[in-house]
Amino acid sequence: MEDIEKSNLSSTIQNKLSNTFPNYVFNKSDLMTVNNSSMGTLVLINANNTRYAVSFNNNGDMISKKAIY
Repeated sequence: MEDIEKSNLSSTIQNKLSNTFPNYVFNKSDLMTVNNSSMGTLVLINANNTRYAVSFNNNGDMISKKAIY
């Protein structure tokens, strides 16, 4: 995985995070790769006192969101 700064996330991903998790706090994001081919982006956030791992495909579509306990 390759770290991605919040400022380098696509506007599509940033907008979906803001709309889905208002007032979220960004922790970290990584480019998901398999055999050097991009599979999407994984973003770790805090929202409403819960930690989430949110994954997006290469088009910026949210494909999963899971609470981390």
